[in-house]
Amino acid sequence: MNSQLSALFVWLILSQKPRKTIISTKLKAFTATSLRAFNMLLCPTYLRLMVFPILMLNVSMLMASSVTSSINKPPPVFNISTFPSDSILGKSSAAIMRAAYLSIGIHIRVHRLPGARSIVEVNNGKMDAELFRIKGLTKKYKHLIQLSNPIFITQTSAFTHLKNHQVKNWQDLQSHSISYTLGFKLAERNTLNSKVIHANDLNHAFRLLTNKKVEFVIDSQLNGLQIIKKQQLKGIHLVSPPLESTAIFHYLNAKHIELVPALEKALFKLEASGESALIRNRIIKNDPNLKP
Repeated sequence: MNSQLSALFVWLILSQKPRKTIISTKLKAFTATSLRAFNMLLCPTYLRLMVFPILMLNVSMLMASSVTSSINKPPPVFNISTFPSDSILGKSSAAIMRAAYLSIGIHIRVHRLPGARSIVEVNNGKMDAELFRIKGLTKKYKHLIQLSNPIFITQTSAFTHLKNHQVKNWQDLQSHSISYTLGFKLAERNTLNSKVIHANDLNHAFRLLTNKKVEFVIDSQLNGLQIIKKQQLKGIHLVSPPLESTAIFHYLNAKHIELVPALEKALFKLEASGESALIRNRIIKNDPNLKP
């Protein structure tokens, strides 16, 4: 009977497969229990001497496999969506948020989608986060969580081909035709009474302006200046002063609510240390379309 039990116990021990998670506490208990079982069941001394090294080898392999699996496991990747144009605002936001996520051990992958579709994809959970938007979108999109501290402040401005105009604020645009990228919520809110032609992206908007299909284009000041220089647009100029100074925020899908405190802390540190400003300035400085 003892020999049958011994054989059964040895088979159970040797058939254990290494797990992919670290179970050091359970492993210790498993080893201690195994040794007690050997003392009880494997009475012959020669059998204990034969099986004990095999058991220890199995345990060592289990520990090594667990640790190696943990070390080699790649960091999680977050899928973040944003507007389609590769703009200065988008590049700056992506660089700052990449630094914030990396500080908590997460890599990000940025997906450029149509503006209106992008935020819907985040709200329904197909994307993990929205790179940047204005504040207050959680009223309409119930599955979004806005980080409390902004990524940075940007200047929202108008651009026009008109030489003579009296546009100094949002209200002055009501009597004019305008264009902006579809999904640009700030522009949507402030141009309800204007004639609007929505653009697929900022390049499209400026083509409409150049071809005089509209009188004004609205976007970030830096984004617009970048397009004008890049495409060498003639007769298009920036309207001063800016329409509004706008804080932009990062949004998460609600399934990632546990990450909010860590990300807010990371963003605060980047801003307080001056790292956010360095990132923005480096991207602006290195953009050939923004050099004088």
